[in-house]
Amino acid sequence: MGNILVTNPVTERNKLDTISVTSKIVNTNCIVCGNAFERPRMGKLYCSSRCKQFGYNHKNEINQALADKQTGINQIPKVFFIEDYTSYDRKRKMLKRYRELERKRLQWESVDQRLGLRQKQGLPIDNYLLECYTIKKLTEDEEGELYEVERNLEDEILNLNPKSLSLEQWSFIKSLYPLLDDLTFIEIVSSLSSEFFEQLILNSNSSKGNSEFLLIKNKFINHCNLIAMGVIQFAKRFLNEGD
Repeated sequence: MGNILVTNPVTERNKLDTISVTSKIVNTNCIVCGNAFERPRMGKLYCSSRCKQFGYNHKNEINQALADKQTGINQIPKVFFIEDYTSYDRKRKMLKRYRELERKRLQWESVDQRLGLRQKQGLPIDNYLLECYTIKKLTEDEEGELYEVERNLEDEILNLNPKSLSLEQWSFIKSLYPLLDDLTFIEIVSSLSSEFFEQLILNSNSSKGNSEFLLIKNKFINHCNLIAMGVIQFAKRFLNEGD
């Protein structure tokens, strides 16, 4: 493996299509019973008066446990490579462009067939149909672009619809499915529901009342907390010293 440079994913220098990670750390679960909060926030430790009383009675033990957690939190950072994120995002954009060009090509073929039928039947051809034929026909550059996109994308993903992800969202899903290859990861992302992605918006309250989505929301907030604390880091691969 080449050298690794750990970087801040939110700087303008990286030019990544990503949101900024909040520097404020919020708690997502009760420190006594572990129940998830409906609305995680800074300074909240307990889910109920009972847990708060328990925490008061065991203040020293809890403080020690939190101190031990904080002490060990930066020992083994988890690293995600920025190139893996940009590779995903590049394929997503290529798929989007492929779909646009393919749709235009199919529309032109439909118009071409209609023109052929009208000519064969001796029917008049109106200006609108001729205009559509001209507008929908791919230019030489677009034909070349479509060829390149098809050549560089695997056939298995041409019909998939991967979502646009920030660096934080991408790394969160990668952490849920750490052993997937690139193709399978795109398949997984394409299969996730819109409700799942709603939980990956920090200012969204859509998970209220749904324990399954609340768990996803809290896991994502924890993930962002770990990024802010440096436990999760983003690094750039260097193939050689000169890069």
